[in-house]
Amino acid sequence: SAQWLDRFRARFGVEPALIPDLRSGAILELLEKYPSAPRIARAQPSSLAAIHVACQHLRLGECELALAGGVSADPRLTDGYDYRPGRIFSNDGTCRAFGAESNGTVPANGMGLVVLKPLSRAVQDGDRVYAVIRGSAINNDGHGKVGFTAPSVAGQAAAIRRAMDVAGVAPSDIGYVE
Repeated sequence: SAQWLDRFRARFGVEPALIPDLRSGAILELLEKYPSAPRIARAQPSSLAAIHVACQHLRLGECELALAGGVSADPRLTDGYDYRPGRIFSNDGTCRAFGAESNGTVPANGMGLVVLKPLSRAVQDGDRVYAVIRGSAINNDGHGKVGFTAPSVAGQAAAIRRAMDVAGVAPSDIGYVE
């Protein structure tokens, strides 16, 4: 909200986007909360890694509530992009992740934030529950990956096995993976 931005600017004297390493701690200060506020930078999967780390903190009882999210902000993205055949960008301006008609990605600005709590606490507090995360895992398989931003099949499979172990589920229990 505009009120939150005004408080942020008054307290820190700078726009939030200009201090990415301090944002999470600054937000907690404004909320008058004092737990840890790690910043996780992992290229594309940063927000999913943040959710994984937040779930670990909740499982270990290190916090009762966690905020996790991600931001992609590039001030240069104002007039579209330069499409070139054979490159990463979509030729029609549409991203269809995992779709049969998929033909590339689309650069964009955006952000997302989720509030995470143990399920029992959310039910007790009368919160609306949109999803339940039963297990998660992250990996980085170094030089074994397909490309800088793409994991290897073996590394991805190992991460999925770890997430299933944490969740206590078998492969036959899973209907969808993203």
